[in-house]
Amino acid sequence: MQRIKWDFCKVRLSDLIEWNENPELMHVNEAEAVRESMEKFGVAEALVVNADRINLIGGSHRRRILIADEGADYEAWALYPDRQLTDEEAHELSIRLNGNRGRLDTESMLNLYEIEQIASFGVDITPYQMMIEPVRSPLPPEATRPPITRTRSGLRRLLLMLTPEQYDEISQRIQQATLEGRGEYEGNPNEDANAAYWLIMRDIDFTGDE
Repeated sequence: MQRIKWDFCKVRLSDLIEWNENPELMHVNEAEAVRESMEKFGVAEALVVNADRINLIGGSHRRRILIADEGADYEAWALYPDRQLTDEEAHELSIRLNGNRGRLDTESMLNLYEIEQIASFGVDITPYQMMIEPVRSPLPPEATRPPITRTRSGLRRLLLMLTPEQYDEISQRIQQATLEGRGEYEGNPNEDANAAYWLIMRDIDFTGDE
């Protein structure tokens, strides 16, 4: 199959027809993040239309923001294919444009920015927090501690994706390590991390000797 080629054109916003059954959902916070980005950087991403330059495939929310800010007669840049896409193709592409997005690497982002700054970029940090929170905790709710993401004192968090069984085993070993002569960590907000570090230093030979 020959690859479709795309080119740029100017389209009048009032001429565009949106896909009524578009399954895209956008939370109010996400919509506000799009507006903030457009206010700061302008329209940095072109709309996507079919070869007829009328049927809108991607960018419906940006179109609505532009209409509200610039008026329906505003002409925006759009990408159009070198042949008319069928309804099935256009709908698939619309879904892919919304769904086939890359993910930001959580650890790299947290090493580069404070969590508050990441949130200010319009990035939803909830999935990151959900990844960090334990799947199940052997401790009662009142004993859990707020997660440390990255602090100005240099602390870092190691993110691990564990099965519930792995998490339970590691948690039990950390608790046991805290009891085995690690009393100096009692009450320390980083108590579990210190106990885990002690376990690693005790059980792993870093010298490479047999």
